[in-house]
Amino acid sequence: MKGFAHFVLIVTLFFFSSSTYAQWIPYDTGTGKTLMKLYPISSQEAMLSGKDTLLMKTTDGGASWAQVQLTLPQKIPYDFMDIAFSDQLNGYVAGTKAKDLSGTYQNGTMLHTTDGGNTWSPVPLNAFSDGSSNITTDPLAGEKANFSSVVALNNDTIFTSLSWSDPASGTTYGYIFRSTDAGVSWQITSPNFGRSTINRIAFNDSRGYAIGSLGAFLTTTNRGDSWNDLSSSSLGSLNDIIPALGDTAVIAGQYGVSTTVDGGTTIVPSDSVIYAFDAFVLNDTTFLSIGGRDTKTARTLDKGKTWQSANIGQNTTLFHLDEFAGKVWALGSNGIMEHIGPNEILDPKADFTYTQTDNQYAFTNQAENFGTLTWDFGDGVVMDAIDPTHAYPAFGVYDVTLTATNAVASVTSAVQSVSVDNITNLWTQVPINSNTHLAKLVQLNDRSAVLLGLKGEIFRSTDGGLTWPKVAVGDTLSSYTPMDMKFEADSTHGYISYYFGGNKNFIITTADSGKTWSPLPLSNFSDGTGNYLTDLSVGANVKFMPLATVGDTVYTAARWTNPANSQEYHGFIFKSTDHGTTWTKTSDDLYSSYTSYLFAMEFSADGKTGYLGGSKTIWKTNDYGKTWTMTADANMGVISDILVINPDTLYMSSSAGMVTSTDGMSTYKLLSTSVLTDMIWVGDSTLLAGKIDQMIQTSNDWGSNWQSADAGRPTYFYELANFGDKVFILSNSALYFSLKDNFLRPKANFEMLADGKQVTFTNTSTNAISYEWDFGDQSTSTEVDPIHDYAYDGTYHVSLVASNRTARDTFKVDNMIIDTAVDSPLADQMNVYPNPSSDGRFVLNLGTSDKTYEVSVMNLTGATILKKEVPSGENNLAVSLSTQPAGIYLLQVSDHSGHPKTFKLIRR
Repeated sequence: MKGFAHFVLIVTLFFFSSSTYAQWIPYDTGTGKTLMKLYPISSQEAMLSGKDTLLMKTTDGGASWAQVQLTLPQKIPYDFMDIAFSDQLNGYVAGTKAKDLSGTYQNGTMLHTTDGGNTWSPVPLNAFSDGSSNITTDPLAGEKANFSSVVALNNDTIFTSLSWSDPASGTTYGYIFRSTDAGVSWQITSPNFGRSTINRIAFNDSRGYAIGSLGAFLTTTNRGDSWNDLSSSSLGSLNDIIPALGDTAVIAGQYGVSTTVDGGTTIVPSDSVIYAFDAFVLNDTTFLSIGGRDTKTARTLDKGKTWQSANIGQNTTLFHLDEFAGKVWALGSNGIMEHIGPNEILDPKADFTYTQTDNQYAFTNQAENFGTLTWDFGDGVVMDAIDPTHAYPAFGVYDVTLTATNAVASVTSAVQSVSVDNITNLWTQVPINSNTHLAKLVQLNDRSAVLLGLKGEIFRSTDGGLTWPKVAVGDTLSSYTPMDMKFEADSTHGYISYYFGGNKNFIITTADSGKTWSPLPLSNFSDGTGNYLTDLSVGANVKFMPLATVGDTVYTAARWTNPANSQEYHGFIFKSTDHGTTWTKTSDDLYSSYTSYLFAMEFSADGKTGYLGGSKTIWKTNDYGKTWTMTADANMGVISDILVINPDTLYMSSSAGMVTSTDGMSTYKLLSTSVLTDMIWVGDSTLLAGKIDQMIQTSNDWGSNWQSADAGRPTYFYELANFGDKVFILSNSALYFSLKDNFLRPKANFEMLADGKQVTFTNTSTNAISYEWDFGDQSTSTEVDPIHDYAYDGTYHVSLVASNRTARDTFKVDNMIIDTAVDSPLADQMNVYPNPSSDGRFVLNLGTSDKTYEVSVMNLTGATILKKEVPSGENNLAVSLSTQPAGIYLLQVSDHSGHPKTFKLIRR
């Protein structure tokens, strides 16, 4: 249902719809058959026809298509070349002649539906007979009847093209037939077009056309009462015609896309000859053409004078174009069709605006004629989206680029810079092509990691987690659910355990850092006895559960049942030291008194101590996995994760909360009673935990106190993971990260030592990567440990701002004193001894003086420790710093003349 009349509707749909389409999105009908014609029945319903007796219908705007099951008198594979409806119930299909099982050509067929295409019945060939038995006008007198096109003007008036052959001479006869009684009877209304095949019959309000092979070109101005034959072999094969208003039409054919403004009397050919199977007309100057025998699609903006490629995203051979449900559909071979938005054959334009809330930016695209919008946020994250929001992970200035792509071209907007100097949203989304819940992430090195989904999805990142290409794995994995994933220390050999999905689950392995995976034979776990009590390979309902690796040693826990009794469980811990080739049991039967699943297994760094957690139970080894002992306590809950800090110190997330022990599980306590789903150690004394009520919390004191870390998080998540300098949230088909800097906050601090007017500053800050010094005399520095020369004596306010990538902290000294004035000769007589002092006791000798002095002692932060007035005539003063920590202190003697004397005291 193509034509200029639909232009306003199409453009309106696309400029105001919230939906968008990528350039030439493919849809696989699953039939493998060549698709020929699509006909829109309503805004959401359409039918398509194809070769080998194919009819399909959609009722949801093309989101899904179902094949119509036909019951025809003859089992002949007709090619359904055309389809048309007069209303939502009545429709017709034109089918060509076809070979029967013996290889003999039989007549084609026309089908009719009265229930919207759900069921179809043949129109008898005798309905087209004039009763004359004359081979020139009566198809019943001929053979190889061929219906190639059909159009319905209303419920009563239907046109079709029908040709047949003379059995004796092979001469072909063909005519346009018209029915005015809803297909009950048919009459010839056109001249004989002979050997030509009519590919398209089309009408507007004033004129009708019938065009086809060998230059067939017929027109009518009286609704088919008579036809004017304008056929010419010079036109070549004509495949489609799209009437516009009056006598204007666009024609697709052997010599490209042509136009006529006088009903076909004069045809203006394209300046650029591109074979055209079909065309779509967007407006009176802009056409889309599908041509050639490959994926070539072209666009013109000047009525066919010049053409540009318009095939971005195409991957199949295409034959027919039509508009349906706000999209342009292209039908192709092998059951594939593709679609774009009509505006995507115009030039794309890219532009955007944004609003900012600290580090989160809301971007609004101002693009036009786009299919795909690709945002490069300037921090390594690239995303296809319409109006995305993005939380920047770190301070900085970022160049944001928007690229708009459609079927014609890819256009990049001018770059806009955005600035981030405050972090309030902790979590940044990373694009990932996942259709399932993400379950496990294992770091291989600071740049590489492997990510596991719950239904057979495996991803690998080699850029620190910014992109995650999918690893090709077998389709059979999609029906199995993985439990765990671990890699050996070489980051080359890895393992994924599966516990649900079949009677016998398995472990898959990689020897190339996760690029390829293959299953381990269950025979690798056999002890050779053939006894289900100890031989996994002969057990039923095999389940592999948690994994653990230490160096090149890998452990797993497995469970199976008696093949004759599904309630009788057996299971052991297995160990391999040859990359999974052979496995030995390292435990007694875990299921002698246990029936549930096992969820977590971890070892200390030296591999000597290990823990295995399940429901209200934990096993421990102290001898490299040779023997295991069990502790069972209902108060521990269901243990889902174990974090081993050292052989005796461990944290566990469980249904009871956060469980911790500092004595190797001789005793334990609950640090939190909130149900935990996962937990990781970020660094220092910082832990991150995910709670079942969808909250993320962080602790900087080994779990004693907790604060929310939810800002900007997803609504649901399964797992937390460390990867390089980031923490990742594994969510439902989504992935988020936060820099560890968000949780390892900087703490600014420094010490200083004066030598005259020169001060050496020693930076003692933690978790910082950059520094901003303000020396209080309008001088600054970004050095780590600066040395600064003051020009004048005085009291200065010194500050240090210590920053990492996401936070800042400031430390200040408000009254640092620089005084190098000499009170001579009295000052030369003063001294302090012993200096340094090991016990903090000093003696200040003032010499011979009749003055009154004020003596002060300060630490290097400027805080006054003691102050005392010394009357005239006293020569010595005992100064005690015995209660102060070791360090450097300043002793100042003042006679109130404005020239104090300062000594540096060293307390060892």
